[in-house]
Amino acid sequence: MGRFWKAAAASLALNLAISGIAVAAPLRDIASFWARPYIETLAERQFVEGFPDGTFRPDAPITRAQFAAMALKAFDLPGGGERPDFRDVDRNYWAASAIAAVSKSGLVAGFPDGTFHPEENITRAQALVILSRVLGTNRPDAAATLQRYADAQEVPEWARSAIATAADAGILVNYPDSTVIEPNSLATRGAVAALFYQTLARSGQSLPPLEIGTLAPNAPANPEDRTSQPSQPPASNVAARNDQLAIERIVIVPAVRSFRFGDELLVRVFATPGAQASFSIQGVAQAIPLQEVGSGVYEGNYTVRREDQGNNARIAVSLQNQTGGSVTRTAEGTYTFVSVLNR
Repeated sequence: MGRFWKAAAASLALNLAISGIAVAAPLRDIASFWARPYIETLAERQFVEGFPDGTFRPDAPITRAQFAAMALKAFDLPGGGERPDFRDVDRNYWAASAIAAVSKSGLVAGFPDGTFHPEENITRAQALVILSRVLGTNRPDAAATLQRYADAQEVPEWARSAIATAADAGILVNYPDSTVIEPNSLATRGAVAALFYQTLARSGQSLPPLEIGTLAPNAPANPEDRTSQPSQPPASNVAARNDQLAIERIVIVPAVRSFRFGDELLVRVFATPGAQASFSIQGVAQAIPLQEVGSGVYEGNYTVRREDQGNNARIAVSLQNQTGGSVTRTAEGTYTFVSVLNR
């Protein structure tokens, strides 16, 4: 990675919101979306935002102008505020500053005819080429790398080396089938969030490891031996490789301290993958199962009952593995559960 990108990596701050208006409430349209752990982790750290109506619109396509705006904030590019040198981008265009910055940095180029095509939707190949530039100029053997993917022949010649770089770096994400690249499909906001997440992680940003939609390093290179690879290896196989258990972080959503009847809270845990996990609410509920939704990412929900009551209750998470090891960690802060029967 070059000196410029190393400096930029230290101040990464991804913001996918085109409107620039922050939304504090949970994003209401990603509950069942495959990239939810990517999006919500970035949102928790204020790296991404939704729209004013509380949505993220994960299936919406991304335009070149929108991608430029994301890159400007993600990589703290110089040149923001300058006038873009493209004949189809007016100086008053909403993304003019971002387009000037990504162009000056060499991250996103224009077309030979002097245009930028700001409203043109970006493809997955184009997104991966751009993000591979953040990783540096070391190009792997494209043919050897790309043959691990079933649709390698669909990768445009101009993008082969860059996409191979992205694949070797581990930033290439595709769900539900991680054995394909889909280079010519339109990139969506949700998929771009996953790509940015992996790029941020590989660029030095401290983010919990997520493997949803990534291809296992030992995936078969021979297409005849390849079947659709799961996004994560089986939990039992992972657990056998982890003799020690660790809980890195516990997140409670929504970020409030008081709950009443009917309220639903989400517990998200970043920890050793492949374990059996549960959480307990002191004086309220015990051993509520947590499901591993991504490698090392566990989630569980609890809906407050009428009879629940507790002051200064703590939420504790426990992990166990197949060898009998266990670990427990308590979330920061205390929580109040108000019984409607005693109002």
